[in-house]
Amino acid sequence: MPHVRIWPGGDGQPLSLPGPIDLNLTTCFLGTKIAGAAMLAAKKNGRIINIASISALIANRGLGGRDYETGKAAVLHFTRCAGADWAPHGITVNAICPGLFMTDINKEWNEKNPEVIEAFLENVPMGRAGIPHEIGPLAVFLASDAAAYVTGASYVIDGGYTLW
Repeated sequence: MPHVRIWPGGDGQPLSLPGPIDLNLTTCFLGTKIAGAAMLAAKKNGRIINIASISALIANRGLGGRDYETGKAAVLHFTRCAGADWAPHGITVNAICPGLFMTDINKEWNEKNPEVIEAFLENVPMGRAGIPHEIGPLAVFLASDAAAYVTGASYVIDGGYTLW
């Protein structure tokens, strides 16, 4: 896959794709394709839940580059398309769009760049980052029969960050 260069990134440097695109979109595409194909072959209803991000919906302030946002926006639109295509087969495809959650990578980021995390949290009405286990109940809902009529949807879970 050739690299695409977009000039300039937020830090004045050219963006180099596909690294983040592979991580955020290609892996989602392949996982969805494999799971969906198995469901179609078995002629069974099923649920696919993709992880996008609030970054699919907004332009982040204070962060260089736009490759992460672009990849997550593509995940979101791919989720919608797959949801439309597979709905007639009883397969729902939805996305969870988390805001800032204190995952291991974000804890590491916070140690190196605490001012970025602090600035982000100043814009979260709930005043804190999410805890990873708070995503679980939403995923359980989307995987359950309660979400049998939900497809192509995206659920924001961000402490209110995108309200502003």
